[in-house]
This record gives sequence, structure tokens and C-alpha cells, in this order.
Amino acid sequence: CDRGLASPPPPPRHSGTTSNSSNGGSVSSGKQTVVWSPADGRTTTTTTTTTTAPTSASPVITTTTTTTTAMSRKFSCSPKAIKELIHANLLPILTVSGVTGGAVLGLILRYSREEHWTKREVMYVGYIGELFLRALKALIIPLIVSSLVSAIGSLDLSLSKKIGLRAIAYYMTTTVLAVILGIILVVSIHPGKGSDEGIKKAGEARDVYTPDLLMDLLRNLFPPNLIQACFETHKTIIIQPKLKDLENDTRFLSYNLTEDELPPKAEWELGTEHTRALNIMGLVSFATLLGLALSTLGAKGKPLLDFFHSLSDASM
Repeated sequence: CDRGLASPPPPPRHSGTTSNSSNGGSVSSGKQTVVWSPADGRTTTTTTTTTTAPTSASPVITTTTTTTTAMSRKFSCSPKAIKELIHANLLPILTVSGVTGGAVLGLILRYSREEHWTKREVMYVGYIGELFLRALKALIIPLIVSSLVSAIGSLDLSLSKKIGLRAIAYYMTTTVLAVILGIILVVSIHPGKGSDEGIKKAGEARDVYTPDLLMDLLRNLFPPNLIQACFETHKTIIIQPKLKDLENDTRFLSYNLTEDELPPKAEWELGTEHTRALNIMGLVSFATLLGLALSTLGAKGKPLLDFFHSLSDASM
């Protein structure tokens, strides 16, 4: 079961002492030790040189260590080697096994009986998976924040600026390209055009302006409350006026208003609301700025930076 070239035979472990020599009134001696490690095929050579001058009371000792890695290793199919290989790759093995086993089990359950499974029965089958996904979602916030803070805080400040500018440029470029591609596809193929038979409209349309959407993106970059940013996102809304509220408004007395003849949207009231969604942009911007601040503080910010390092490792 061996594959590849076998490692060369281990060199003998030996130590040698060179003869003393006189050079310019000084006496020097050298000792060399060669050690070969069978575990990783490395050869370590340690050379110790002692130089003593006639007028000096204490010798000067110089030690040099050189490590050489073998070009090839011997791979064995022994039970011990297989066990170590499985232990080193246990996570991907379990992941692939879980996906494959889940797909096979789902197909078996799907065709195990003629009638369809009820929604409650499907819920029972997926209950363990639901618990697993909930546990993964619980790690999103501590993992993202701690990883960004520890990574950016450990970088050089000038390098962090370059990375940040490149990330912003990359994000803006891909966003603009996506918008252009969407416009081209809409104009060229007209998605959704055709028969609307069988399509039922549900819900209500949201009145919104494009500038409001763009400004909401920047508002979400700077959340006023970090705890709120973990589960809510800011959104601007336009409040449609009601006819009874416009009857006494002097601006619209000359209008015979109906439901279809409301004032222009520019005259509607503005409001804000928070939807149940993770404000990931706000958390990323906060973690980035905090990492830059800790990098600038240096020794003063090291205790807090070490805390985020530990939190990142614990989350992983």
C-alpha cells in the first residue's frame, strides 16, 4: 500500500568535534550534532562553536541550528496510519456522510408509501435538523464580529486601509455590474410578460422612492443600537394620506379628492419602521471600525483584541 518514493534511510545520529586551531592569537573548537526525525523526515543539524582568546577569561559560544525537510515521505496503509488519517479529516468525512445519508433516507421515506406525508409528519422528520440550524444561526453574530475585529485588529493599519478600499471597490463594481445585467435582461427578454392566468395577487404594494432605498443602505451602515442591529433593519416608509385627514387641509381645498386622486407622493408623510431581519451591514461596519481602532491603540487595545481572538476561536 505504499505510494510515492520512500524516505532515504535515516542518517546516523552522531556528534563530532573538530580539532582546535590557532588563528590570530585565538583558540576555537567546534561540535556538530545531526539528528534525523522519522516522524516527518526532517534532519536537524546543530553546530556549536567555542572561541577563546588568550586575553579573555570567558569563551564566546555560538550555536547554529539547520533543519532540512525530506523531499518525500512514506505513506503506509497500516491501521494506525488509517486511523490518524480519518481523525485528521473527520469533519469533512462526517459532513459528506451526513449529506449523502440524508438524501438517501429522504428518498426512502418519500417512496416508502403511496400517500403523501402530512406537514406534521414532515415537521417531525426535520425536527433534529431544525435544532441544528438554530444552533448554527446562534453562532452567526459572535463569529462574524469576533473574526472581523481580530483579523483587522491584527493587521497593519496601512494594509487595513488598502484592504478596505479594495473591498469597497469590489463591492461597488459587482453591484453596478449586477444592476446593468438586470436592466439588460429586463429590456431584452421581458420576464413575466405573457399570460397571467392562474396568478393571484396577494398582499399590497409598498410605496417607495429609490433615493429612500439608497439612503436606507447608509442608515443601516451606522446602526444607533448594536443590540437592535442583531435582529432588526431600518426601513423608510411613505404614509398614504386618508381623505378624512385632507378635508380640513387648506392646500387641498380646491381639489375634489377621491381615492384615485390623492396628492402626489412628494406630499405624503414620511415614517420609519424596523423589520425583523439581521442588519449584517451595520455589524460588519462596526466590527471593521472597532478593529481599526484597536490596531491604532496598540498595546492599550491588546487586552480587548485578545478577547476577540479567544471569542473567534471559541466560536469556531
